[in-house]
Amino acid sequence: MVEVMLLAAVVGFSIFLTLPIPFMKRIDQRKAEVLNGVAIGVLIYLLMDIFTGTYSVIGEGNVELQGILLVGIIVSYLGFHFLSTSRPRPIGGEQQPSAVEVASLIAVGIGLQNLTEGLALGGSFKLGLSSVVVPLVVGSTIQNVTEGFPISAPFLALRSRPSVRTIGALYLIGGAPTLLGAILSYTLASTAMVVLFNAVALGSIIYVTMEMYKGSVRRAQRTNTILNLMAMGVAAGFALAFLVNLLP
Repeated sequence: MVEVMLLAAVVGFSIFLTLPIPFMKRIDQRKAEVLNGVAIGVLIYLLMDIFTGTYSVIGEGNVELQGILLVGIIVSYLGFHFLSTSRPRPIGGEQQPSAVEVASLIAVGIGLQNLTEGLALGGSFKLGLSSVVVPLVVGSTIQNVTEGFPISAPFLALRSRPSVRTIGALYLIGGAPTLLGAILSYTLASTAMVVLFNAVALGSIIYVTMEMYKGSVRRAQRTNTILNLMAMGVAAGFALAFLVNLLP
């Protein structure tokens, strides 16, 4: 039990390696949009990675688990949407989500995904699958480092820097569930649980990715240059996440 907790802690808290990013000095809008695009690209890859991994767990013809996946994604997406739109709107204008709100949603989505990584790690360790545990720990650790960047991205263009407590809490939300998942799977876990948590993570990441893209479009103010920079950032972020995932 101690060994699996230590391994899960290494995987989950590797996200803190990107902690200095939100405290960098304020950058101009063009650079901020490129980095915002990189974060969107990482999230898009993460969506694909979670979905394909979940579907491989479900297998063909398992209607019950497919239903859990479908309903979980829809309920999660709509839940985050209605939660966001339930806030009072200012008179004569549209209220946009703050950087903390966007980063919080990203952290929750990544945290749910990392919870299922912890479930896989704890289950493999309990079954004695050492050939699976080692590459799982290495690959997940490297991937978690890149997952810290989307949490940081909403703060990059702000005039004032966020507090260490705020960023630390967001990173904890994103990384700590790996440890919780490992403990759960070492004691009690099921395929349905993994599918459900992944479905909720997918729904939340879909919502956040769309909000980040819409934010870039609004800030572009009919200027194609900003949108082009953001698009190049998306491509770079996707390629980065893809290449990182190729590592053992």
